[in-house]
Amino acid sequence: MFLAVMTSALTSAWLLTAAPMAITGSVTVEPLGFTVQADGEQVTVTRVERGSVAARAGLEPGMRIERITAPVRRFASGPITTLSLVDLHDALIPTWDEPLQLQVWADKRFLRVELARTDPRPAEEFPVIPLPKEQVARLTPRQQAQYHMRLLMNARPPPPRPELTLAQETTAYVVAGALKAMTGGGFTPARVYARATLTATCPGPLEKVVLGGAARGLPQTLLPSDSARGGSKFTVDLPLWAPAAVRRACASTSPPLKVQLRGALHCKGAPVETRDFTATLAVVCNQPTPYMAKDPRNQLALAGQSRSEDDTWPIKQFEVGENGSLELGARPSEVIPMPSKVALVELDAKGGVARRLQKAKVQETEREQRFQVAIDTKAPRTVRLALELGFPDGSTLRSHPVDVKIVTKEEVAEQDREASESYAKWKAFERKFFDAFRDPCANLPATVTWLQAQPEIKWATSDKHGDSFSYEVKGALAPLLFSCHRH
Repeated sequence: MFLAVMTSALTSAWLLTAAPMAITGSVTVEPLGFTVQADGEQVTVTRVERGSVAARAGLEPGMRIERITAPVRRFASGPITTLSLVDLHDALIPTWDEPLQLQVWADKRFLRVELARTDPRPAEEFPVIPLPKEQVARLTPRQQAQYHMRLLMNARPPPPRPELTLAQETTAYVVAGALKAMTGGGFTPARVYARATLTATCPGPLEKVVLGGAARGLPQTLLPSDSARGGSKFTVDLPLWAPAAVRRACASTSPPLKVQLRGALHCKGAPVETRDFTATLAVVCNQPTPYMAKDPRNQLALAGQSRSEDDTWPIKQFEVGENGSLELGARPSEVIPMPSKVALVELDAKGGVARRLQKAKVQETEREQRFQVAIDTKAPRTVRLALELGFPDGSTLRSHPVDVKIVTKEEVAEQDREASESYAKWKAFERKFFDAFRDPCANLPATVTWLQAQPEIKWATSDKHGDSFSYEVKGALAPLLFSCHRH
């Protein structure tokens, strides 16, 4: 450690090191309470203060210092008798972490004496940053490491300024006047929601973030505990628009729907910072919805398998008299906004609720909600099930229905026959196809043209990039997609 008490002495010494100094003279080591005399041939203790560190360590006048073992200093690495008075003084000063260790000659034998500093340690051992190179060179290796650590700490950027940002990108897809799906948000019968990410930056602890505006459901107060990881990044679903306003956007050439918001950042020990934001909703009309667009009505799954809105194939069927135990899985916590409750309902022929089978509260920590249902299989019929979601805004939304069919043995036999015939037709054409083409990808246009000319084929096409083609055999249950892997 650098010694505050020796600052003035070192300063004058460093100014004098440019000129050679005599090796004879006395040096007093103030923190330890002893004085030595150097005569060019030996260094001898001449005075020891009563009650000092040196006295308690056993140092006595007349003892000859042969060697300074520690602290290690590069400028004092040679014989002690060759040191200048300044170097000798500095070499005899211990740091607060490194005691002075001496090898002395007394009573015709070598002794080891250790002297540790007991004077108060200064609050700041390097009051001036940076030090001149000459001063750094006179520090011990441990002092140099601590000094460079201090330099690194001084080089760190200042604490961050209070800052609040909002990231949001929401698109609604309207088809034939109906809101179908969204990206970056969600909807209920009452409101259209934007999912936003608020990021708060404070120089110290974050107390809260208050998001306000003229929209319904505001202001919202967000605490650090509301963050997913207990930090300063918040995901919020904001009920900013009415569904009717979104549908009307397709009947005009109006710009994207916008709502003005104001955020207030409360950092501990700092003034409240306010920021203005604009939430924007883009509306896409009468276009196919992208894969990533979410429809909150499509949240019912059977045994973990999700179903699409236009899937007409029954996801499950039972034979008359069979055990009708059925497990349905729903993921309401993935809906935007997250519903507060969920119920499994059976629908009547007109689409109304015939009966409520089960209900439960939605837990954000539960990825999936499971329902065990017993289906009455006494007679052939179709059981239509749906998920009813209840939202904090007071509205409810029903998922797309799922049909479970109760069929007779004769219907099962007919299904098996149709499946066998379909498979036979597909296999027969497959043999014909590969007899005609050893490599159907070699000339893709010619392959598709040939397929379209075959009486067994319902349709055939290729993708625009030439990476695949597909076709459907008449009477088959599903089309075939053929990928052409090119390297």
